[in-house]
Amino acid sequence: MLNKSFTLIEVIIATVILSMASLIAVQILSRSAQLSFEAESTWGTSHLLSLGAEYHLLWGAEAEFPQELLPQGIAIECHTTEYVDDSMLEEDSLELNSTWQAMNIHVELWRDGELIDELVITKLLREQDL
Repeated sequence: MLNKSFTLIEVIIATVILSMASLIAVQILSRSAQLSFEAESTWGTSHLLSLGAEYHLLWGAEAEFPQELLPQGIAIECHTTEYVDDSMLEEDSLELNSTWQAMNIHVELWRDGELIDELVITKLLREQDL
């Protein structure tokens, strides 16, 4: 009868192959978890900026954002600047009604005193709303 046992070399090669496959699987799972965390962080930042933009578009740029709606250490600030476009300076451009003015609304997201991200919205505003 033939002896069908594995040799030591075959066992070592099989062990090395299984170890490499396990290592690759762990690296793939680790990278996947890291990408998920980064995507969640990016979504969270975008969500908070959207929340701030919606609030300030509704209540005005000078309105104080309610701190109880934000996580601890996070702040949303807003200010306006005048919108200037070179095409608006040309003589043949359309003139806006004097009661309206193009403005940039800057919504800033802060964490512990450090600026995280900013969203700039260009909008026509009535002069009495400035």
